[in-house]
Amino acid sequence: MKVDWDAFFDDLKKWMEANNVMLQKYSFTSDEYWEWLVKTLSVIESRYHQHPLVVGFLSAILEYQENIWRKFYGNQK
Repeated sequence: MKVDWDAFFDDLKKWMEANNVMLQKYSFTSDEYWEWLVKTLSVIESRYHQHPLVVGFLSAILEYQENIWRKFYGNQK
């Protein structure tokens, strides 16, 4: 499957802008934020038919967010 990379990176840019809004609206540690994050990344992944490189980009974003969470909040219980 051929991917329209311009469209993908445009979607990714829009997602990153929306992510900033969601982080202002909800706490980084909130269930609402993480549910939104996973759901919207899944929508993008599906839109581009789970292309391996798309999955790689989106997985890297999720991993980055998880690493930030672990660094600041992972040891708090």
